[in-house]
Amino acid sequence: MEMKKTKKNPPVVISDEHNEIKIYTTAGRAGPLYQISYYRLGERQRKTFADLNEAKRESRMILGRLAGERVQSRNLSALEMESFAAAARTIEATGLPLHVCAELFAEAHRIMGGHSITEAAKYYMKHYDPKRPRKPLSELAEEFQASRRALGVCERYRSSVKSTLKFFMDGFKGKSLDDLTAVELDEWMGRRNLCNLSRNGYRNTLIAFGNFLKKRNYLPASKPSVFEGMMEWRNEVNPVTIFSPKEMRSLLDAASVHILPMVAIGAFAGLRTAEIGRLDWKHIHFKRGFIECEAAMTKTRKRRLVPISENLRAWLEPIAPKSGQVLAYSKFAGTLFRFLRRRKIDWKRNALRHSYISNRLALVPDTARVALECGNSPNVIFQHYRELVTPEEAQEWFNIFPGAGYPQCALSRSKRKYTLPDLASQPREEPVQPTAAAPETQAPNIILLPAANTVAPEIVGDTGLDDAEIRRALLG
Repeated sequence: MEMKKTKKNPPVVISDEHNEIKIYTTAGRAGPLYQISYYRLGERQRKTFADLNEAKRESRMILGRLAGERVQSRNLSALEMESFAAAARTIEATGLPLHVCAELFAEAHRIMGGHSITEAAKYYMKHYDPKRPRKPLSELAEEFQASRRALGVCERYRSSVKSTLKFFMDGFKGKSLDDLTAVELDEWMGRRNLCNLSRNGYRNTLIAFGNFLKKRNYLPASKPSVFEGMMEWRNEVNPVTIFSPKEMRSLLDAASVHILPMVAIGAFAGLRTAEIGRLDWKHIHFKRGFIECEAAMTKTRKRRLVPISENLRAWLEPIAPKSGQVLAYSKFAGTLFRFLRRRKIDWKRNALRHSYISNRLALVPDTARVALECGNSPNVIFQHYRELVTPEEAQEWFNIFPGAGYPQCALSRSKRKYTLPDLASQPREEPVQPTAAAPETQAPNIILLPAANTVAPEIVGDTGLDDAEIRRALLG
């Protein structure tokens, strides 16, 4: 018994005088499909559509393109025809007509000045990946500042980052990361009225900004950021400036009770400005004879103990509350500026700390010991502070004690109400009164470190040394 053959629908034919395109109907999962079939440059081409009208429309467009190619081919030689056919096959995957591809190539070739367009495309994809997220500089700056807050960095550093990025945004408005160049950044930095030390500080902040952008994939991690290409400015070599004992006496005698602790601690303990701004009165241990600088307070992030000299004790103990900030860093600059302006005093940059280290080194000629107390390296102490003052001048420095009527005289210079703490129940040693200049053979009557039997036991936890070793390190 013969089986009946299934009849197929005849194809729809769309043609012109020279070419024809057939549209076949086939069964699909969701319904009929329409496949167009035609020959181009000797090769069969097929395309499938779900809608018959769309298949017809595409067929008419193909007939138009084939007619144009036929007209062009009439004037082409056999070699040109072969080249045309090869080019058409090459660009077929792009979906663009041959003449459009030719126009794009010509324009790129002109821009590149004859250099390899392929290499340019590879370089672009390596350094300007289109998949890399892109945001305005202002949004990136906000993200960076938020990340610093999340890390819990100190207020001073956050303020420095905010200031640096503000100036950066103002200098490059309307630009993106890809527009920045190291040359432009150097020119912008050079126009700012800053010392080279400050310029390098700005540069370091921007390098940290660039490293953050790498981690967030805003910049390629495989290459240095544009900020790393910025010029590193040569720091000026400024001489170390110090106060003389006479200048220090005048400064303390003029200070009100609000500014006096900062001046005295800087001059007679050598703490940095930022460290004093983070210092609490509870860190000043009068009975045990030292100021405790916690790791979170210090520049080096290492805990250290600074001895309290007897003249520093005399200046601080009568006005010291049990706790509270000595002087908040946010108020530091304003308070100091107003004080200097009222008293018409010329300030010397970092002179309080410089003065302490110089005088301390003159009394204790041990750079390692002074470096330990000040949070510096022995090399820095030796190079910058050695022999700036004589031992006699150092003895005079640490014999600057309050005069008669203290602290009431300091209180009277303060406009704000200040209550003296009750220290009657707190036993303390009587301060050593200033004496006439001693002969060279007489030892200085200054106690700068706690006695051997009062060395703080918590030092052991920091160094791993026993009491005897600690006394040898601190007391010499």
